Amino acid sequence: AMSQACVSIAKARALNTDWHLLGLVTNGAKVYVVALPTDPIEEKVSELNELDDPQGLGDRASKLVASHVPTQSLTWILQIYLDVSKKDSIAELATAIRSRESHLDVLISNAGIRRDPPIACDVLSAPLSELQASMWSSRHSDWADTFCVNTTAHYFLSVAMLPLLAA
Repeated sequence: AMSQACVSIAKARALNTDWHLLGLVTNGAKVYVVALPTDPIEEKVSELNELDDPQGLGDRASKLVASHVPTQSLTWILQIYLDVSKKDSIAELATAIRSRESHLDVLISNAGIRRDPPIACDVLSAPLSELQASMWSSRHSDWADTFCVNTTAHYFLSVAMLPLLAA
């Protein structure tokens, strides 16, 4: 059985294809599933919590699902809400995990967004002028939001979790 503590950060849609979660949970890892409060992750967390207990984890594999990190429970899988675009939210997550774990073996930072340009085109077959018009129609704020979530957030998540990952 694994004794690892793992944090997986993803959009709810991505959880349907995150086979690593299934592998981690069925091998006894304690997994914290982290997503936006607006993401419907309860169903996925419940599904993972319903897995059989193949490693004989017993009480360690409690069926707790909560919207925050409780102070007492040893959980097999727990959902936590986080807005990765906010540094304060990332710091709160790190503090919450530190209050429960002395180390972190795996950080799966898989959050991401995509903002399509207002003028769409088929990028594989559009003439160059149509492709350029589509690309140029992109809003600066969409690029800033995308970079913030898809790049900057992963940097700050890694930095915030560094003491736990190095332990």
